[in-house]
Amino acid sequence: MDLKGFSEASKTHYIVVPPPPNNTDDINVVNHQSLNNSIPFVPLLNGKESIDALTKRWELYNALNCQFHSKIDNLLTQTNQIVYEKIYKILSSKNTTTSKGIFTSLFLLGSDSNLNIPSPADTENKINVIVSLTPKESPNVRMMIKRSMFELLAIASERIDPMTYNVSENLKEITLLGVEYDLSLLKNFKNILKKDLKLIYNFKEADSFSFQVMDDFLQILKTMTTYDGIEVGAIFHVSTNLTNIEKNLRQKSIRLIKKNMHCVDLSKNKNFELTNKIFETFLITVDGKLHLSSSLLSFTLDKMANCDSKNKLVDTLIKILDYSLMFYFFNTSFSIFVDIPNLVFFNENYVKELVKCKTFQKFIEKLVETHEPSENILDLLENKHNALEDFFAKLLISQNPRTEYLFKVKNILETELHITNYNLIEIYYNLLLQNNKGENKILDYLVHNWPECANFEEKLAFPNVEIICQELFMLDNKSDLLSENLFPKMRSNIEDDLLSCDRLIPSIKVLGLDTNDENLFSLSHVMDPPSTYFFSLYREASAFFNIYDFYVAFKTCLPKDVILKYIMSHINNYKDNEDYNDATYLQVDILKNFLEENNNDKELFFDKLALIWFIQCVTEFKYMGIIKDEANTRKSLSGILEKQIWRGI
Repeated sequence: MDLKGFSEASKTHYIVVPPPPNNTDDINVVNHQSLNNSIPFVPLLNGKESIDALTKRWELYNALNCQFHSKIDNLLTQTNQIVYEKIYKILSSKNTTTSKGIFTSLFLLGSDSNLNIPSPADTENKINVIVSLTPKESPNVRMMIKRSMFELLAIASERIDPMTYNVSENLKEITLLGVEYDLSLLKNFKNILKKDLKLIYNFKEADSFSFQVMDDFLQILKTMTTYDGIEVGAIFHVSTNLTNIEKNLRQKSIRLIKKNMHCVDLSKNKNFELTNKIFETFLITVDGKLHLSSSLLSFTLDKMANCDSKNKLVDTLIKILDYSLMFYFFNTSFSIFVDIPNLVFFNENYVKELVKCKTFQKFIEKLVETHEPSENILDLLENKHNALEDFFAKLLISQNPRTEYLFKVKNILETELHITNYNLIEIYYNLLLQNNKGENKILDYLVHNWPECANFEEKLAFPNVEIICQELFMLDNKSDLLSENLFPKMRSNIEDDLLSCDRLIPSIKVLGLDTNDENLFSLSHVMDPPSTYFFSLYREASAFFNIYDFYVAFKTCLPKDVILKYIMSHINNYKDNEDYNDATYLQVDILKNFLEENNNDKELFFDKLALIWFIQCVTEFKYMGIIKDEANTRKSLSGILEKQIWRGI
């Protein structure tokens, strides 16, 4: 057998390609199937959405998504560029004094330690080296010195021209001078490498260092500054504030730091500046066509308020806007009309959905109240002479009054009142709320936060506006899809699954099985999984519970009479029933033998059956981390189980 034949014979499966279809219906089915493989969106309008409309909807979403992320990337790049320039300027500053002992310190406030700081460019007579240290790598001063000196020598050897000085060939010479990975390397640095050195220590997660170790190491850095040709500096990544560091260091260390101290605020969202720009970018990207619901904005503000880092706050906002846009295009057939040229797809299927809108129905009611000719109203409702399509096109062309007002408020706050510390998302949120008088709440919000806004009441006034068909272009969080996908709650999800087994295990009806089928043996006909009963008791139990008492309670919860009746009916009939499949026959036979081993005592039989289920549940709950293992429990007493309390999940 040749190689090709052998490989064919070794295949575990074969791919069969069907012949091309003959009639047009089959061709449409094949085209639709191939489309489903490439596009994750599904046909809407009860499955009546055309393939072309579905494709356009997918393409439009991708175009807007790419455009949004491209703008955000440019925005973040510009923001980071400003920060990099500040840091580079500080690190590259030359020491104008000839005296030794100059120590430069740079505090990066709000840094998440992932910032990659490039070292300043080397000069003809000086090498600039940045050595990074983390709390895990710095258990004590000795280890910090060894690590930093090793990294210093490695970096320096790469940067020095081998024609001028080859470090690898002169290691013996260095060793003969008595230089090791300690301060002796710095003392002899200029003699060995014939260049000056600017050594900058990069302390990542500075507030997580042992302050005793940090304090001692700073005194060593002070000693380094006295060496000939050596300049020393330190970068501190601080996620909180300087107070924590200041109160834990000795005064002489604080004096050293403050000799030549600089601070750069890396908080991406200083005074809401960046989040406002991101939100504004999103509104501009969708051309003001999309509306945001109060529930989505409330969810966004809540998640932003709970962010422990200002950098995470920006990432959270981008993620929420990104997901909400995706969910909208996935679930809403009218999303295709965000791009007005797509009105060519408007047909009867869209008309049926459009006339169901509450805002459109209210508009029709107002037309009736104002005695508008009935012919015009019927033309709108039935789309005669394309009346509804033309009306819908005018709605799409018109500007979004909320977006226009939002940018107007932004302009007044910045240019006329010189206020920059405002949250654009919160302003939009209050734009959707009403006060006790039924008036728009936005003016009350602005005056409450910035009293000077009272002088601009006329300009800042915004009447209650109900935009027709706004629900068709609304980003919302009604189904909690954002909550579950962005911020899944592991513990609550597990608990909900255990209490409602239908979330994971389809019911008999869903599977299409007959609950009265005597040939099918399944206890799911008469009871939920044992874990459901077990967990319902577990929730009510205290932190420590007696295992036997818990078993008795568990056994009592089970529907004993129903279970025994169901099992006995199958045991009595299974030998005479030829329609049983092998699996069902085996299950019933095992139960029959188990019953006979217990002398046909149904009470004893059920007790043991409940005990088997109980042991199984306890074991599974230990594996899931809901019950503590005996080896880890604080109670060494036998027969006691302890709940596993989850923290930080």
